[in-house]
Amino acid sequence: VQPFRHTTNSLSGCVLCEPGWAGVLGQCSPCPGGTRNSADHAACDRCPEGTVSSNGIECSPCAAGRSPNAEQTECDLCATGLYSEDGFSCVECWENSESILDRKWCVCSPGSEPVWMNPSDHHATCVDLNECLETNGGCDISTVCKNISPGRECGPCPIGYSGPHYSMHYTVLTGNTTCLEPPVK
Repeated sequence: VQPFRHTTNSLSGCVLCEPGWAGVLGQCSPCPGGTRNSADHAACDRCPEGTVSSNGIECSPCAAGRSPNAEQTECDLCATGLYSEDGFSCVECWENSESILDRKWCVCSPGSEPVWMNPSDHHATCVDLNECLETNGGCDISTVCKNISPGRECGPCPIGYSGPHYSMHYTVLTGNTTCLEPPVK
């Protein structure tokens, strides 16, 4: 990239600055990232909100899952817990949900399911599933399954039985309690 380009030419007179350059007082200067040259090439104009320019030539929107950085020079991936459907800005996921890897959408956390209040606004409310209602939540039938949000807990084995006891909070159905009678001697 040349530091300056002249807008005049001894053979042809004035020449329009190239794309990404703006001319003032007979000299063209490069437009910095986050800007583009004005229609008449007289100035470098800031890119419109929600767009980026790395080279000062063209301002483009970001892809879904991303948004412009503060300088509008590149598109950054939305942070965890945020998403962007349109590439314009990152917004917070709804309660009890998390953003998917590409940050284009959010899904309900394990142990909860979406309820769409107004499908046209693209936001759900994630409500807790009661895992204990089906097959005792995966817990041994002789134990108590306790629904917690989100997930469930398996209670201890009853007296006279042994087995691994998992009463921790699980958001994914792992750690099921299995109770065994003691061996007969």
